[in-house]
Amino acid sequence: MAKHSVFIRFSVRLTEPQPGHNRNERVGPTFFRWLPEGKADAISLPVDPPGSSLAVWFERRGHVDGRFIKFDWHRREVDASVMVRQAVLDAGPLVGHVEVAGIGDRTFGLLTSERRNEQACVPFAKRLVALLFQPLSVFVATLRDNLGQTWIEELHPWDPSRSSVAGYCTYLGLRIGGTQEGPWAPFAPGLHSFTATLGGKGAVSREFITESDWSTLRAEMARGYVPSAADRLLSSANSYLDLGQRRLAVIEGVSALELAISDAIRRRTGGFKNFTRGVEVDLERPPLATRLITIATPTVIPLSDLEAAVRVIALRNQVVHHGETPPPESVDDIRALFRSVAALLPGPRHKFPTAERGWNWLESPDADK
Repeated sequence: MAKHSVFIRFSVRLTEPQPGHNRNERVGPTFFRWLPEGKADAISLPVDPPGSSLAVWFERRGHVDGRFIKFDWHRREVDASVMVRQAVLDAGPLVGHVEVAGIGDRTFGLLTSERRNEQACVPFAKRLVALLFQPLSVFVATLRDNLGQTWIEELHPWDPSRSSVAGYCTYLGLRIGGTQEGPWAPFAPGLHSFTATLGGKGAVSREFITESDWSTLRAEMARGYVPSAADRLLSSANSYLDLGQRRLAVIEGVSALELAISDAIRRRTGGFKNFTRGVEVDLERPPLATRLITIATPTVIPLSDLEAAVRVIALRNQVVHHGETPPPESVDDIRALFRSVAALLPGPRHKFPTAERGWNWLESPDADK
């Protein structure tokens, strides 16, 4: 029996639309002076089965409105000369393409015919959404946890108790084609039912995603990078600080530090012969500040950040045991703690943008490099 490949396009919004007209509403992640140019800047993600392939990208959607590029679902008129001066650029929905190999004659015939949305194609649709979820959710989690894009939602898994597979295919914006070039037709086989809400959360700086960050992200995804618990806690801590919740930012940030130090110790001692769990426990016994000072080096964590991180560790004890609220002047120290944690973590460099857009125009393409 011959084996075929089918090609699927997808386009999924990573934020929930807000009620009413909100000029500053985000649709996707935010970039700095650059936007990926569609498939030309695609990032490949690992996927099974063998012979299949998966790539994701963002597209340059929008037009010039006054001095700024404004995101627009239907227009692709991004002026590059304006783009390089604009500090906050909305990348829109996550777009991508998957080739699924090893499809038998009968299934291939159904998928490439007018019967593609009939009940007979539901088993393939279930396999497809299972295939897509893991790599796409890791990619979105990396955008959130490492690159600070906390306003985008984690990708939700398909829950059969809340939506049909057809409803989930619609959420992912799936379209199917018999060749790499299409033509593309909507793919959502079976009956539609959809009761779940899949999405939703509501300074101009280099902390938004840059072209260099995108290149690094591509390399890390190729290496199979997956955010750790420490990555997630650090992202959560930054989100709390952005909301002005300093107590939670301190608690989450110091917890992220504890995990990051433990992970760093395991990475550094993983090749040691006769290294027992007992020795590892002994290394984790000293106070947190002592462990941080021991493991940190000036080339990894600047002395000023290290001193500030130690102050926040002491502050965390006051917060947890005495119910104190960190004063406003502690914010710089808290941010230094975040940088210290990030320096200990592998993978894409952590970034700490704010949800506030701030001033959006750079007077020259070279400003604020």
